[in-house]
This record gives sequence, C-alpha cells and structure tokens, in this order.
Amino acid sequence: MAQGIADQRREIDDQRNAGSPAVPWEPELSKSQLAAYRDNRRIVEVDGPKGSGKTTGALHKLVRHCYLCTNSLAVIYVIEKFTGKAGGAWETLNTIERTSDGKSLGVLQQWGDEVGLKYTEAREDSTHGAYVQLTNKYGGISEIRFKPLPKGKAIEGKQYGLQTDFILIDEYNQASNPVEVITKLYMNIGRRPGVEMQDDDGVWHPAPQQLVLCCNPPDLGPDDPAGQLLFQKLPGLEGRPPIFESEGDTAVFVRND
Repeated sequence: MAQGIADQRREIDDQRNAGSPAVPWEPELSKSQLAAYRDNRRIVEVDGPKGSGKTTGALHKLVRHCYLCTNSLAVIYVIEKFTGKAGGAWETLNTIERTSDGKSLGVLQQWGDEVGLKYTEAREDSTHGAYVQLTNKYGGISEIRFKPLPKGKAIEGKQYGLQTDFILIDEYNQASNPVEVITKLYMNIGRRPGVEMQDDDGVWHPAPQQLVLCCNPPDLGPDDPAGQLLFQKLPGLEGRPPIFESEGDTAVFVRND
C-alpha cells in the first residue's frame, strides 16, 4: 500500500535531525528555509523567486555542515562567475557589511558573532579559484570553494573531479544543460573519506554528505527534467517527493530515499 502523506510527514520529522549534534544557535530563517537547513538526506532542493532567501538559507546549511564535520570540503557552484560573486552567493557568504543596528549581513560573520566561528578572508589559489577556510568545532580545518560553471558548455573533468562532501548549486536551472550539471556533480557526493561528526553523547558517526540545489520558478522541483532525474530516476521512485514545507512561493523538496 502506498505510504500516506501523513505517514510521509511523520517519517520526515523522524529523519530530519537523525545523528546530528545540536548547535546552540540557529540563524533567523523562514519556516521553509529552516526545514531545508535541518534536513540531512542526500538531496535537498529549495525553490523560490529571487529575494526569497533560499540561497542565504542554503549557505547557512553549508556553514553548519563545515562547522560540525571533520575533513569537510564544500563547494559552491554557480552558473557563470559574475552571477555568483558580486551580489551573489559568494558575496552573501563573505561580506563583512552590517546593518545600521550592527546586525551582520554575511553568513560567515553571523556564525562568528554567534558561535565564535573562526575563518579566513576569501583567498585565491594558484589557479585563481576562490576559497575560504574555517575551524570546525573539533579544532580541525574545513574548506569552502567557489567554482563557476560555464553556461552553455560541457563540464570538464577538472570541474567535477573534486572529492567533496557538500555541494551547493545556486540557480542550477539557469544552466543550458542542468541534467548534465546535476548528474556529473552528484557523482562526487559520498566519495570524500574521513567526514565524521560527533553526536551529543560523544559518539562519532559518518556525516551526511549532501547535494543542495537552489532553483527559480517556474521550473519547480520534480516538474522539470532535472527534477525528474533527481527525484524519480536516480532513487528509482515514481511520483512527486513529499513537499514537507512550503511558504508563499517557496517550497522545499527532499528526495524520499
């Protein structure tokens, strides 16, 4: 018998924070942003229009992962470099600007203010790739990298060969080949060794390794070809995934593994 919606929602609530240690602070997020922020399963997609805060919520999720995990290498992919730096995901992560009342506008800076997170300024490596490093809660180093994907071109091996444990693709539906983008980048998830987290009882567990997607309507979740790949073909399931949180025009989809 097919699982009912109520049963699906209870299952989602049971799984949402399984195995994750508590963090004494959570960022100020909307109901749907917070649902995505807390979910630990392999693929999470947040759909919403520009200005809905979906990327900001996803960036908080990324920083939380890097803070709670050992040996983490997270990558932010955007379509075209200019769309992700000035006014985009990379700036939102790294800006040190504050509001008139002193509230931080940068995601890393918020974590520094609230939990004492230590992190570097944005740097460039020998290939001019941007990255930042931060100290995780165990005293080790995690790294966040920024990689633009060329719009309308094939993804080269060097762009998807990283062994990473967390991938955020911002506005992936702006790519001319979103199915290729997702298929190739998804192959990296689960390959990185030594990514662990300690629960509240001090027991070490393998950490969840995730693909997080941000998308602008009207190509919502499982309705477009890339969504069908994610939510139906890859897991071998039929039908739509549960929409366990929605708010206005913003919805969070989680693959029902």
